[in-house]
Amino acid sequence: MSTGEVSEHPNVAHVRSLQSDYLAQFVHSPPGEGLGVVYAAVNRVNGMMYVGKHEHGMSGLSVAASRWKAHFKDPGCRRFHNALIYYGAENFAWFVIDKDQESDIEELEAHWISEAGLNTLSPAGYNLVVHSRKNACSLETRELISNAAKRRFADPEVRSEVSKRATKIQNTTEHRKKMSEVKLKQHQVRWDAELASCNTAEEHVEVTKRQERSMKAAAWHKHCKDNGIARVRRGSAEHHALRRVAIETKRAAALQQCTTDKERTLLQKKHAALDHRAATRKRVGYRPS
Repeated sequence: MSTGEVSEHPNVAHVRSLQSDYLAQFVHSPPGEGLGVVYAAVNRVNGMMYVGKHEHGMSGLSVAASRWKAHFKDPGCRRFHNALIYYGAENFAWFVIDKDQESDIEELEAHWISEAGLNTLSPAGYNLVVHSRKNACSLETRELISNAAKRRFADPEVRSEVSKRATKIQNTTEHRKKMSEVKLKQHQVRWDAELASCNTAEEHVEVTKRQERSMKAAAWHKHCKDNGIARVRRGSAEHHALRRVAIETKRAAALQQCTTDKERTLLQKKHAALDHRAATRKRVGYRPS
């Protein structure tokens, strides 16, 4: 890059001191296969800086031939691109300040962008995001995104459309199955932790029983969902009515499988005994532990 004779900000000398003779050779030479470099651009007028990374990749180009030229043409980082256009190429000094494996170059770039490095995240510098930190944005960028979202969702039609799309997605079989698997894994982690915290055999049995009841309730809700049955509160009159229908259906199927009158009579007596026990428990207010 052409620099020209202009008054330099002190930050230029500071970043120049970071570029050793070894790193200077990678300005016009590729980093090497599997390697990458971190570079910095310093505004000679106001001292603001931009930090970026360049990987050898498949192109094998130098940082000067690849990234430095691209910043003038591609507004990937619009703040830095606009500064280049406004101040001109002669008012920026470019340096290679670090080198490492391609797999680690993002973390190295994040270090130089942070306050521990050159502190180039907007508004202190020209960087708008820190790529190695899950595309963490600067406060300025987050504010712009937030304001744009607020303006968009201020329209009732937009909110209604987004709500319809979300409802449609949530009601698909694939989405319900995925959410069910996620919840089951979360419950399993919690249950394993509860079992591990048990100090006595009695506590272990109690936790196990509670887990079994939870699984039965989950299976019942899944049955209602799959068969289009309205979900009702457990223990309510509607819940008992639905449960009774399910029991009678199951009993009718069992009776049909009986091959002799004796088997059918024994099964009917068993059903009657179960009904009598249930009625007795209801009368005395018995609730299983």
